[in-house]
Amino acid sequence: MIEYVHKEMQDALRQGVHMNESDLQQLNRDELLSMLLTVSQRCDNLEKQLSEAKKLMKDTKDISEYAGPVTDLLEATRSKCAAMESEAKTRCDQMIERAQAESQSYWDEVYSRIRRYSKATESLKDIVAELVPVGDSGNK
Repeated sequence: MIEYVHKEMQDALRQGVHMNESDLQQLNRDELLSMLLTVSQRCDNLEKQLSEAKKLMKDTKDISEYAGPVTDLLEATRSKCAAMESEAKTRCDQMIERAQAESQSYWDEVYSRIRRYSKATESLKDIVAELVPVGDSGNK
């Protein structure tokens, strides 16, 4: 019977049920010591939980203290990357324009040489045609 009452009291204490003075006076020494032990254990558990909560709050505060500078660094990095990307794009566009101009100049020169060669061969054909009459094979 005492064990049942003892168990009931421990459950009540764990749930935060308070006993009045007359209830406490009805308990014997063993029951009171058992209750004291239960209350002490509950207090220890609550102190551990409080300590863990304080540590978690401190860790969260520490993290939040670093979040600002990290965010600033991230924004600065993004800004620098955007500037570098823009600069690289400008340089690439300039290189493409220069390559296109050089290519056009090269092909203009090739075309000019082909036209000169074509005119020279036409002139040579005219000279040869004047020297050798058409239909004359040169063997008489």
